[in-house]
Amino acid sequence: MHFARMLIAVAGTVILAANAPHASASAPVSGPGALCVGGAGCLLTIQAAVDAAPVGATIRITAGTFAGGVTIGKSLRLVGSGAGRTVIRGGGPVLTISTRASGPPAVSISGVTVTGGTARGDGVEAWGGGIFIPAADDGTVGATVILKDVAVKGNLAVPTATSPSPSGVKCPAGDCPYAATRGGGIANFGTLTLDRSAVSDNGAVGYASDANGGGIFSALGALILTSSSVDGNRAVPDSIGRFAEGGGIFVDSGALTISYSRISNNRAELVARWPIRPQGVLLDMNAHAGGIHVGDGSEVLIERTSIKGNAVRADDPDGEVVGFDSAILIGDSHLVMRRGHRQQGDSSDGDLRGRRAERNGGGSGRPGRDQRFVHHRQPGHGARGRRGRHCPGNVRSRRVRLRRKPPAGDRAKHPDQRELCGCAQPRGLCTDHGSRSLQQQPAGS
Repeated sequence: MHFARMLIAVAGTVILAANAPHASASAPVSGPGALCVGGAGCLLTIQAAVDAAPVGATIRITAGTFAGGVTIGKSLRLVGSGAGRTVIRGGGPVLTISTRASGPPAVSISGVTVTGGTARGDGVEAWGGGIFIPAADDGTVGATVILKDVAVKGNLAVPTATSPSPSGVKCPAGDCPYAATRGGGIANFGTLTLDRSAVSDNGAVGYASDANGGGIFSALGALILTSSSVDGNRAVPDSIGRFAEGGGIFVDSGALTISYSRISNNRAELVARWPIRPQGVLLDMNAHAGGIHVGDGSEVLIERTSIKGNAVRADDPDGEVVGFDSAILIGDSHLVMRRGHRQQGDSSDGDLRGRRAERNGGGSGRPGRDQRFVHHRQPGHGARGRRGRHCPGNVRSRRVRLRRKPPAGDRAKHPDQRELCGCAQPRGLCTDHGSRSLQQQPAGS
């Protein structure tokens, strides 16, 4: 999926103070309407307990590993014995929380690890390897879900088939193949809250043209993270890839709130071999937002949060590929960022344009008082295209103030190429044949 937009740049990684704890144990629950899984006198599987539970019941899961592939379609609570002790493994997805004719359910899950899921969807579009919260049948917002002290790790969304490009984009053999992988860890079309939870080492991967949200993909409803972490996830399509976006989090629509959390070491990576102009038309390709991508029309609040160590890579020796914004990209959405300060720093691998974060649309957050931007410099390696053109290293990045409103005309024009690359390129935004790598400041620095 391509999101064409002109944005205002903030030169630097975004870091807002405070790191998040990892998922921890939850207290056991008993009382009227409670069921149990795994202990003496308990049901053997989580699905059996869900099927037997009345609306509003609590299901307690003992320590151990239990089969995934569970579908929940009613309001209830799943309470494990702690993320380090209760594991729900496998399935595609591991957990599906669906909306039925009675309306969107309210589901609370605590004290478990969700892992080992591989979602394949309908083949062409794969959603949520760990947890999938689909929209209601009428396309409205789905279930309300709270994850507390939950670890979602090691899950994949992997499509298995393709269809012709729905927009008619041309590749050498005809319409480009289309397939999408979205939300390697979680795909949310409901209202999702993560509290003291960790989303790590998940992947939106496979034979796909579009990879969005290695950790979390969210649309329609709100996504809220409190005292949580999104770490080490990846959006990496295979050989037919054209777009890799939102290595950690991809918000297509709906509000995003992140507080007292950490978004770190995620990556969006595109390695392809498409030509520049198959059938005479420029083929659009990009990798961006290693940490967070937010589309248009969303309300975004980020406070006391670290966004650090995320990366973007874009590489096509035969084509024209764009790589940008290793930390965060905010589209035409209202952005508020609070509580932090600036610091200086060097990256282990710099981008040729010196930018880590972009926004477009209204917002607030006073640079120097409410935000911390880590300002990077290029580590002196440069990048060379197949035609031998060279952008030198040590490109000086420029500090650009966030404004409450973009100045007139900024949405309609590209910045000068020399500002972006440090050298002129014949083919757009520093994308003449070759590879581009962007890296935020390492998380431990």
